[in-house]
Amino acid sequence: MRMLSLMILGLCAGSMLTGCVGSRTVVDLENARSANGMINVTTGDGEFEDYTATGVYSAREIGISVGIFNWEFMELYPAVEYNELAVMMAREAKNDGANAMIGVVPALDFFQGFILGPSIEIISGTGIKVK
Repeated sequence: MRMLSLMILGLCAGSMLTGCVGSRTVVDLENARSANGMINVTTGDGEFEDYTATGVYSAREIGISVGIFNWEFMELYPAVEYNELAVMMAREAKNDGANAMIGVVPALDFFQGFILGPSIEIISGTGIKVK
């Protein structure tokens, strides 16, 4: 019984300590660029000489996932990936006149629950119009 208690305590402590671990998500920015006909979509500042910012854009998805504590194993509903969120965000920026995006990063990847729980994914970036 003591061993089982120690294993559960270790699992709980390990789970709580991994809350600061970076996201395991990889975002295909090339897909967001090509789907919206943009010049570039990048995580950094890019190499643009003269541009005007059109705004800061974000796309979010709130769903239900399977996991334990803050480890998300699988998203059940609506199961939208960061790649799809990046395309939606770039489309919104394109509609406002942007032809490129800088600083595109996953802003939040959150899960809290035991077996089932809420999950939130947010990606954000700045739309720019290159002259």
